[in-house]
Amino acid sequence: MRKVIITREHFISKELQKKLLEYDFLPCHIPLIRCNYYDIPQTILKSLDKADWVFFTSRVAFEFFYPYMPDKVKIATIGPATSHIVKKRGFTIDFEASEYYARDFAKEWLSLELAKQKILLPQSRLSSQDLAILLSKKGHDVLTWILYETDADEKGQRKIPSFIQEKNAIWTFASPSAWRSFVTGGGLLSLNQEIAVIGKSTERAITECGYRVTYRPDEPSVERMIHEIIQQNRITIDGYGKEKD
Repeated sequence: MRKVIITREHFISKELQKKLLEYDFLPCHIPLIRCNYYDIPQTILKSLDKADWVFFTSRVAFEFFYPYMPDKVKIATIGPATSHIVKKRGFTIDFEASEYYARDFAKEWLSLELAKQKILLPQSRLSSQDLAILLSKKGHDVLTWILYETDADEKGQRKIPSFIQEKNAIWTFASPSAWRSFVTGGGLLSLNQEIAVIGKSTERAITECGYRVTYRPDEPSVERMIHEIIQQNRITIDGYGKEKD
């Protein structure tokens, strides 16, 4: 059974684990990053009830901000994982982007042509400022702040050596931060191991280190990444790309 190693902080859903097992992959979890929360600045807390929108670009941002959600604010999300956790908490999503990158998100939302809006945008320390800049240029009042940052998970890093020797393992990375943690933790992959990534920025970080990425979905999500792994291996084994019924 071929191992698929998940390096993000949270393990994949039970549904995805089951899917991998169905196709003879063994999902394994080595968390290489952890997210640390920052207290929300007083200037932001005083503005919560005046906000028209809150934009969530990750499920982590929502999970940390959730206790502070204003009563009447509208919610905009990007990505199915973020939308899923928002709905699971009982909130209604007023705008869900069909694309997965900040510039596309901004373009879609701006097409609503709303009058000046006050927007809350909690972010990670490593988040791009593209979304805030594009919204601000169109006259909207964007309040952005660092809600959390991502650090290496040293406990997870210590597990790397035991998996480095695994033949034909597939290492998955959902962020450049997870890859950097892997490298600083002593990760050095052999030729018989493959790499799967969630999106372009993670792929770029890996290729800059001289490695080749085998699996990258067209849409940046963990679900699509797992599907891509299954799909490509089904083509190799059976000569076609269809999944089992």
